[in-house]
Amino acid sequence: MPDGISQRDVYLHFLWTRYQRSSRSEKAKIVEEIRESLKYMADLDTRIRMIELLLFGPRMMSPIRDSGLPLVVVDDWECYKSSV
Repeated sequence: MPDGISQRDVYLHFLWTRYQRSSRSEKAKIVEEIRESLKYMADLDTRIRMIELLLFGPRMMSPIRDSGLPLVVVDDWECYKSSV
Protein backbone atom coordinates (compact mmCIF):
# COMPACT_ATOMS: atom_id res chain seq x y z
CA MET A 1 0.00 0.00 0.00
CA PRO A 2 1.46 3.38 -0.91
CA ASP A 3 2.13 5.97 1.78
CA GLY A 4 -0.28 8.34 0.11
CA ILE A 5 -2.46 8.75 -2.93
CA SER A 6 -2.54 11.89 -4.99
CA GLN A 7 -5.82 13.77 -4.80
CA ARG A 8 -6.27 13.24 -8.51
CA ASP A 9 -6.18 9.44 -8.16
CA VAL A 10 -8.34 9.00 -5.06
CA TYR A 11 -11.48 8.13 -7.01
CA LEU A 12 -9.59 5.60 -9.16
CA HIS A 13 -8.18 4.03 -6.01
CA PHE A 14 -11.67 3.86 -4.55
CA LEU A 15 -12.97 2.14 -7.70
CA TRP A 16 -10.04 -0.29 -7.77
CA THR A 17 -10.61 -1.22 -4.11
CA ARG A 18 -14.30 -1.66 -4.84
CA TYR A 19 -13.42 -3.85 -7.85
CA GLN A 20 -11.19 -6.08 -5.75
CA ARG A 21 -13.91 -6.59 -3.16
CA SER A 22 -16.83 -6.96 -5.54
CA SER A 23 -18.56 -10.06 -6.80
CA ARG A 24 -18.04 -11.30 -10.33
CA SER A 25 -21.33 -9.80 -11.50
CA GLU A 26 -20.40 -6.28 -10.36
CA LYS A 27 -16.86 -6.27 -11.78
CA ALA A 28 -17.86 -5.43 -15.35
CA LYS A 29 -19.81 -2.39 -14.19
CA ILE A 30 -16.89 -1.18 -12.06
CA VAL A 31 -14.41 -1.69 -14.92
CA GLU A 32 -16.64 0.49 -17.10
CA GLU A 33 -16.65 3.17 -14.38
CA ILE A 34 -12.84 3.03 -14.27
CA ARG A 35 -12.64 3.38 -18.06
CA GLU A 36 -15.00 6.35 -18.03
CA SER A 37 -13.03 8.01 -15.24
CA LEU A 38 -9.77 7.55 -17.14
CA LYS A 39 -11.32 8.99 -20.31
CA TYR A 40 -12.62 11.97 -18.36
CA MET A 41 -9.22 12.58 -16.76
CA ALA A 42 -7.46 12.39 -20.14
CA ASP A 43 -9.98 14.80 -21.64
CA LEU A 44 -9.51 17.19 -18.73
CA ASP A 45 -5.72 17.04 -19.14
CA THR A 46 -6.08 17.88 -22.83
CA ARG A 47 -8.33 20.84 -22.08
CA ILE A 48 -5.95 22.17 -19.42
CA ARG A 49 -3.00 21.86 -21.83
CA MET A 50 -5.00 23.76 -24.48
CA ILE A 51 -5.87 26.55 -22.05
CA GLU A 52 -2.24 26.72 -20.97
CA LEU A 53 -1.13 26.95 -24.59
CA LEU A 54 -3.65 29.70 -25.35
CA LEU A 55 -2.76 31.73 -22.26
CA PHE A 56 1.00 31.34 -22.14
CA GLY A 57 2.02 30.19 -25.60
CA PRO A 58 4.25 27.28 -26.52
CA ARG A 59 7.12 28.47 -24.32
CA MET A 60 5.31 27.44 -21.16
CA MET A 61 4.59 23.98 -22.52
CA SER A 62 8.22 23.04 -21.89
CA PRO A 63 10.27 23.24 -18.71
CA ILE A 64 11.27 26.79 -17.82
CA ARG A 65 14.86 25.88 -17.00
CA ASP A 66 17.10 23.62 -19.00
CA SER A 67 18.13 20.43 -17.27
CA GLY A 68 21.45 20.62 -15.46
CA LEU A 69 21.01 24.25 -14.45
CA PRO A 70 20.65 24.96 -10.74
CA LEU A 71 17.19 25.77 -9.51
CA VAL A 72 17.41 29.43 -8.63
CA VAL A 73 14.30 30.91 -7.10
CA VAL A 74 15.24 34.49 -7.97
CA ASP A 75 17.27 35.49 -11.04
CA ASP A 76 17.71 39.18 -10.20
CA TRP A 77 18.35 39.63 -6.48
CA GLU A 78 18.58 43.41 -6.68
CA CYS A 79 15.14 43.61 -8.26
CA TYR A 80 13.77 41.21 -5.69
CA LYS A 81 15.24 43.15 -2.75
CA SER A 82 13.86 46.42 -4.06
CA SER A 83 10.36 44.97 -4.40
CA VAL A 84 10.33 43.36 -0.97
